[in-house]
Amino acid sequence: MSLGLILVTLICINFTRQVSTGDTYRCPSEAKMAIGFKWGSQCVTFMLLQPMRVHETPNEFLNKLCEATFYGGRRYGFMNQDRIDRSKWWFDTKVIRKTWPHGNRIWPIGHFIFKIVAKNDCSWYWPRMTWSCSIEIDAHVEGGGFRYVYRYYDWPADGYSRIDDGWLLAKYHPDDYVKWFLRQKGIWLCPVCTLNQNGDYADYKLHHCSEVMTWSDYHVACLHNAYRNCNYKMVEHCHFDEDDQKWYKYTVSILSEARSPYGIPCPTGIPKQWKRQCEKTCRGNWGKWSAEPSEEHLRCDTITRERFAPAESGAAPCNKSGLTCCMAKKVTKYNDSCTDFASNTTINLKKQGCNNNGTISRDSYGHLKCVCPDRYIGIQCEEDVCEGTCLNGGTCVPARGKPHCFCRRGFTGSNCSEALKSCGESGTCQNGGTCETLFIGAEEVKVCKCKDGYGGVTCEREVQKCEDDSCNYNGVCRENAEYGMIECTCYQSYEGEYCDKKDGKLIERLINPTSSNVVNVVVGFVLGFLMLMLCFGGAAVHHRRRRRRGGHSYESSYASTFSTAISSRASTFSTAISRAFGRKQTVKAKKADTRSLAKGSSKAVGVSKVG
Repeated sequence: MSLGLILVTLICINFTRQVSTGDTYRCPSEAKMAIGFKWGSQCVTFMLLQPMRVHETPNEFLNKLCEATFYGGRRYGFMNQDRIDRSKWWFDTKVIRKTWPHGNRIWPIGHFIFKIVAKNDCSWYWPRMTWSCSIEIDAHVEGGGFRYVYRYYDWPADGYSRIDDGWLLAKYHPDDYVKWFLRQKGIWLCPVCTLNQNGDYADYKLHHCSEVMTWSDYHVACLHNAYRNCNYKMVEHCHFDEDDQKWYKYTVSILSEARSPYGIPCPTGIPKQWKRQCEKTCRGNWGKWSAEPSEEHLRCDTITRERFAPAESGAAPCNKSGLTCCMAKKVTKYNDSCTDFASNTTINLKKQGCNNNGTISRDSYGHLKCVCPDRYIGIQCEEDVCEGTCLNGGTCVPARGKPHCFCRRGFTGSNCSEALKSCGESGTCQNGGTCETLFIGAEEVKVCKCKDGYGGVTCEREVQKCEDDSCNYNGVCRENAEYGMIECTCYQSYEGEYCDKKDGKLIERLINPTSSNVVNVVVGFVLGFLMLMLCFGGAAVHHRRRRRRGGHSYESSYASTFSTAISSRASTFSTAISRAFGRKQTVKAKKADTRSLAKGSSKAVGVSKVG
């Protein structure tokens, strides 16, 4: 045998043929598992809305929804028509029939989410003979937000036109938007539209976000990373295949697993095109198959079991594939998917489900999880946070999975366990209230019995009722009938008796003209005018009597005095009108969200008790 032939033989023995699939990615829409499209190296996927929690703003809720559902997800606020991709699949009627719930259209939430912060006073603009006004708007898109002042002309014929460029609204229907903005303050507004099969959208309208979040067939667009497909390669290695009972020349080597649930999974066996038989080379005895996982939650998807045999007959057993050791593989496929189990647990949520009206969702790794109502926590929503928490008849209100107690009259403390031994700190009741001793169970407590119209621990305040802005639109109001007062359950990051503080700072609000303000000013104007007329009439009668008596010098002095009095009253009245419409001061709001805790549970961060 020549030296060249020997070298070729050695090279052939040690040469391993490798063919790699490479790093590839795909979107849920490419997997025919969702509606959407590929946007550059990322994905845009439309997902159905889920019920929104009360303590979250719409922008926070939608961002968290996308973050929790998709890998690297966030809300996609498409700004205009160019950001809707018209790729070939969008027009594919086969895809449409399979994935689109209404044939050829869906209804997504659009670009910005608006909240009107302040409606500034209008001023008369003489060059155009109309009112020049402005609106201060909070706008959020794609996880970010900014405050924008929109300036416009208010024409007498109920029409509007922009003063400045107004790029935020220039692409849509600013005239229609302004009409909404003038009626809505402190309420989140969501634009929704009809997205057609051809990629065009129409019927752009504004709705209250709280309404949209309850519509089961509306979607939110999420922008997220594409999901990695399985990367594997073909390796030349003659081995025995247990399933086919044949020896094959090539085997599969996994370089990186697919990212579930949308990445293309790894093959469970040798691809058909790679099945090329080879001569059996191992003559030793086969060892035992590797064991299955001992725990149930690990017996999911597919596992590969192995066994080995030495190449030479009579050789010692081996446990690693090599030139002198053969390997056989057997793939076992289980009925359960690994993502059916809650992450890092042995609980199969697909089989066992969620308790107490919890809903099934998926975490960012694709595993099933339970989304619990505020009252319950736990992997399956099995734990009631309010059970046995509030003593002595106290009412428990859950907030973000934590209990908060509202105590009955005569008790206090975080769990209402402390009985009041005196009527307030001073031991006296105000505004004519009387201190009474009551026996509630085995406890002796002292409470104030208030006169009609008064409430509080010591009857120190008038009876309060929940109104629209009692908690500054930053919390949920609850009426405490026993104390005749309101209690605010504040949203996240807000605090204070009336949820009027954020990050420890008092919130400043503009006092804008309301319908009640306008009525008060009109009534004041009429009464002031009548008083001026009475003063003027009295002065005229008095002046005539003086003339009959011939008091010329007194007449001149009186005229001067009367003129000064009229000017003073006019100035005072003008100042009152100016203060009614133009003042800016820090307000401690005493009203709240109309969603009373008496009607439903609060989903809030902190609880602030009035009184």
